Amino acid sequence: MADTALHLVGQVIPEVAVRQWVCSLPWRLRVLCGYDKRLCADVLEAFVVELSRSYKRRAKKSLGLPTTARALTGHNLPLVRSGITATHPAVDYRGRRQGVVDMACFPGSSGSPVFLYDLVVYFDKPRGIMKTGSRQALLGVLFAAPHHTREGTIVIRDIPTVATKRVPVPITSSMIHLGYYVKASEVVRLAEHVRNRSVSFT
Repeated sequence: MADTALHLVGQVIPEVAVRQWVCSLPWRLRVLCGYDKRLCADVLEAFVVELSRSYKRRAKKSLGLPTTARALTGHNLPLVRSGITATHPAVDYRGRRQGVVDMACFPGSSGSPVFLYDLVVYFDKPRGIMKTGSRQALLGVLFAAPHHTREGTIVIRDIPTVATKRVPVPITSSMIHLGYYVKASEVVRLAEHVRNRSVSFT
């Protein structure tokens, strides 16, 4: 995934105002962020601050601004995408601790957290009653997105506006807007395994 992201950023995606940034943390800090929401917020704040400073310095240099104070960088925060659960969160998909969501997932989004958000009315399973309000829970972490694979060739098709000109059209694979996620219980198991290891991470 890292090689694909590097290729997209360096060779495919042009220089535009919107960029994908990946914040990579040491293993020990990753585990702590999973348990300490205050620490996770502090790490996110530090990342956003440094990213804003980098944007301002680059804007000052490329646009010839007198100071970085006139460089506007936007919010630099994650974008939240919405979808629905394609499988019941309480039931394992194909006998594995996995689930499926119905939303736009694409290469490079692996590792994104998948949250459950119920608004107005939801079922409180431990108490066996319907409740009003809202409920939030981490369902798991996205790791794959299925897509159609097609073996095709370059075909020549007429351009409706130019009757005499024909151009090659590539036939490619397409995503089907489903995503597989590993359930939060497995993420917790992994975090506990890493935390209990005797070796130190650097």
